[in-house]
Amino acid sequence: MSSMIIWVLGIGVSVASLVMTAALKQYYLHMAVAALISVLVALASFAETRKTADGDLARASAASTSLRHMGLVFTWGALAMLVTYEFDILSGREWWHFFIGLFLAAGFSLFLAATLQKDR
Repeated sequence: MSSMIIWVLGIGVSVASLVMTAALKQYYLHMAVAALISVLVALASFAETRKTADGDLARASAASTSLRHMGLVFTWGALAMLVTYEFDILSGREWWHFFIGLFLAAGFSLFLAATLQKDR
């Protein structure tokens, strides 16, 4: 449960930093923050999934943890895309299609993670 709190706080802080860099029109800093957060999220999910896979009920637990992390990554990606395009850092007409796709993938991944967690 504590890892979930850390993930939510991390997403909140990273999206807030993306909003600040976008509002200040610091495009390279915006890009650097997005890249750094992406790498940190991937490393954190690898570490937690590896730790979960070593315990009992490894398959269901590792699958649930991986799906939860995928959902959180998709959520962060959707929020980062929303900030990037709404603050006119990038422009494009079809960005909202990708935003909706990421948002739906996040919901589906989190739903499956919760279902597998109950099966455990």
